[in-house]
Amino acid sequence: MMDDTGAAEVALARWLDALNSPHDGDLIAAAVSEQVIIWRHGNFQQRGEIVEHFEGLQQATTWFARCPADVGFELSQRTARLPDGAWQARYAVLAEDFRGGGMWRFRLDDEGKIGWLEHVPDELDPRYIVVD
Repeated sequence: MMDDTGAAEVALARWLDALNSPHDGDLIAAAVSEQVIIWRHGNFQQRGEIVEHFEGLQQATTWFARCPADVGFELSQRTARLPDGAWQARYAVLAEDFRGGGMWRFRLDDEGKIGWLEHVPDELDPRYIVVD
C-alpha cells in the first residue's frame, strides 16, 4: 500500500503529464476527479485573488486546452504536506522565451486523483511583461 506522500506524488505526476499534453482528455481524466475544483490566482493587481474558478472535468479540460503547445511544466520542489492536510509543490513553467513558476496547493479525492487544486503563480518577471 502506498503512503500518503507517495499517493500525492503520483497524483502530481499525473497532473504534470496532463498539463504537458493539454489536449489529451485521457491524461486529464486520469489526473483529476470528475468533480475537481480548480482555483487560478491572478497576477499584478489581482495577486492573491482567485480570478478563475473551474468545476468538474469538462471545465478543467477546457482550461487545459487553453495552454499553448510550446509551454511546459515541471516540478521545481518536492511535494510537502501542509498543516491543514493539503499538499503543496512548486512548479516551473517554461516556454521558448519565458520562464516562470508558482505554487500548487491540492487535495486528493478517494481515488487518489486531484479533487481540489489552487494554482498560484509567482510574480511575473518584468522582462516577460508585454505592453501594447
